[in-house]
Amino acid sequence: MVLAAAIAFLLCLSPHLEASLPQKIQQGWQIFLLGACALQLLAELARGRLLLPASTPFRAWLLLFFSLYLSASLSLLPSAAMTPAGSWALGFLLFPLLARLSGPQRIWTDRALLLSGWGLLAVAFTLKLADQPNWQTATLINPNILAGLTVMLIPLSVERRSWLLTAMLSLLLLKSQSLAAWICLPTAALAAFYPQAGKSRRILWTLLAGAVGLSLLLYSHPSLAHRQFWWRAAWELFQESPLWGTGPGSYPYLFPAVRSRLGGIGLSTPYAHNYPLQVLCELGILFSLLWFSWILRSLTRLAPARRWAVLAALLFGLSDSSLLLPSHHWIFCYLLSGTESPPSSSSLSLRTRTAGILLVLACALSLPAFWKNRTSHPSQDFRSASEHLARHLKMKTPSDLHLALAYQKLATEKNPYRAQSWIELAWLYGRAANPEKARQALRAAQQLDSQHPALRTLRKKQ
Repeated sequence: MVLAAAIAFLLCLSPHLEASLPQKIQQGWQIFLLGACALQLLAELARGRLLLPASTPFRAWLLLFFSLYLSASLSLLPSAAMTPAGSWALGFLLFPLLARLSGPQRIWTDRALLLSGWGLLAVAFTLKLADQPNWQTATLINPNILAGLTVMLIPLSVERRSWLLTAMLSLLLLKSQSLAAWICLPTAALAAFYPQAGKSRRILWTLLAGAVGLSLLLYSHPSLAHRQFWWRAAWELFQESPLWGTGPGSYPYLFPAVRSRLGGIGLSTPYAHNYPLQVLCELGILFSLLWFSWILRSLTRLAPARRWAVLAALLFGLSDSSLLLPSHHWIFCYLLSGTESPPSSSSLSLRTRTAGILLVLACALSLPAFWKNRTSHPSQDFRSASEHLARHLKMKTPSDLHLALAYQKLATEKNPYRAQSWIELAWLYGRAANPEKARQALRAAQQLDSQHPALRTLRKKQ
């Protein structure tokens, strides 16, 4: 019962707390959950038996963890890898945990997830009454993230026959003005229900025709040009490290390095707006093959409504990356694990058991290093540099200038792919009367973003 309550708490509250809790609290909660899951996993591996859903081979599950560990360990930006790698790992740990829940407990966790949908509606309704702009996003960041969550909740509400929630979520989805969500829901429904449709096939084909019409509208939408550019940037970054990827969560930090090369001056984004492409870019070919083959294998064993939810999320992921958010990823893994087949608990060989224990221990031992990298994130060094520079400009103290320069240099070393960092470093070197170092920093910024507006001003000063 404790396990069911913990999973219900995770599913119900994580979408709402993601945008409101401080980052450190989210990381601490995530590490606590990972630690608890890892201890349970170690105990079962030591006994030689691990309960997994019938569609989940243990070796494939182990390889998935191993490829994630490699991608995070070999990341181009280790300081940005910890939190995304942890959220991926926690989603994968849900598979063996959910296999322990009984039928009534799974119904209970389903209701907890649907309660999250009611929470979205309550907040959106309250914001609407208060005449707040963007009320339809509720507690989430933007309408696309809301749509990414809603396309997973609507099929589950249909499966649990919560028709009022289905209608209200559909209305909220309509207000989000997400054309991609309007397209993917009926298309996924056709793919999920067609074999069992019988006399309802005409309705499903009508829904598909509507989805095709909406696809034509989406194709002519102005945002498509931006998305195509973000996809090209992800492909360019993938070619930098195709096997292991650039590292979990690295895309927004590496994107400025290829933006000017592709001619997208002024465009900025934290995501590639294409889930498979960003997974391929950040985690590489090996992980992508394992993960998407895992999804395809699981789809064949899902009940139609859950298959509808998973397919809708994947189709929506072709134009958005909301599945990379921790809460969306955990809900996706929860729906993906909902097989009709009974769980399997086969004995593990000594070699397999040893490999599993060593992998879990390696991940556990790497957590302090990842946490150290995360707590020394470049953003904290940038903040310290700004504080010392402001004090120097106000008090004219040379020590603050040297400290600002040291913090700026440290932040730039941690993320050398950001042109703005090199430009600020060049400005500080110039103020510290070191023109040679300033010119070197300017050359580095020039290689990353030759069209940056601040470069022209600094060249004149140098």
